[in-house]
Amino acid sequence: MDCRVNMENESLYNRFICAIVQPLRFIWHLRNFFNAINYERSEIGVSKNGDIKERLANTLILVDSFIGFEVSFAWPPLLQETGPILPDIFPNLTSDLKLFLSTHSRVMYISLGTSVYLTPENSAILLKSALELINQNILDGIIWATVRFNESELPSTLTLSTGDVIPTLKLLNNLYPHIYITKFAPQFAILSHENTKVYLGQGGVGSSHESMYTATPMLVLPIAHYQLANAEKLELTGMALKLSKFDLKVDDIKSKVERLMNEKSFKMNANRMQVLAKFNSKRKYRGADLIEMMLNLAKCEGYE
Repeated sequence: MDCRVNMENESLYNRFICAIVQPLRFIWHLRNFFNAINYERSEIGVSKNGDIKERLANTLILVDSFIGFEVSFAWPPLLQETGPILPDIFPNLTSDLKLFLSTHSRVMYISLGTSVYLTPENSAILLKSALELINQNILDGIIWATVRFNESELPSTLTLSTGDVIPTLKLLNNLYPHIYITKFAPQFAILSHENTKVYLGQGGVGSSHESMYTATPMLVLPIAHYQLANAEKLELTGMALKLSKFDLKVDDIKSKVERLMNEKSFKMNANRMQVLAKFNSKRKYRGADLIEMMLNLAKCEGYE
């Protein structure tokens, strides 16, 4: 079964499975890994990994997250939330992007990462959704940052609900005036622009933090791994809505973008998360201090 990030409204049975059974299954699957690690440790004279609980109780753990975004959990005693960890300097808008944003007042920014990819079918659905959103005047511009579009796997044309037929290559070659596709995009600068109204992303850590820091309501399409949990947490903040890669539909995307644009609660909650993100972003310096403290303590104990 799928375990939710927040189990508050789940049944006792589901809580038992997710809190007890699933962790035990996870540890069981990792037994060979731990045995291999212990063998390597013994080869160089280092004591074996014993009780995991004991090790966690004596290990400094820095987490790139912050109170208000993370769901309440029984953390180990030495865990420190040091996020959102963001750089002090970000790339500026290119001249093309600056022009595009200045001439479009309702822009959605799309970026779905570089390590995991959509299926060609879902890519086509997103392209068609982009056209429908503009054609129905919900948005007037879309910036899509992607390093990969396999033209041979996409349909040659996209047919809109109005019957209009748009050649796919026209979009990919930036010949359609209201959609700008680029391999590189200064994401933070785009999200910071007043005309960027919605961000469609996969829910990666950095992207989620930047969305909150800039108070940009988010439409999340998680692809794999921790993105699923982040999507749920973003939705719980009240500043985001989720999509499913297994059931991606044009009408669903369109209706959720429209909600994010028109319902004031999403922007209000995004502003609330912005306050939390900005104040907590200073914690990265505490994280650096903690690392330095641990290194100096190790020196005091004779480790070099």
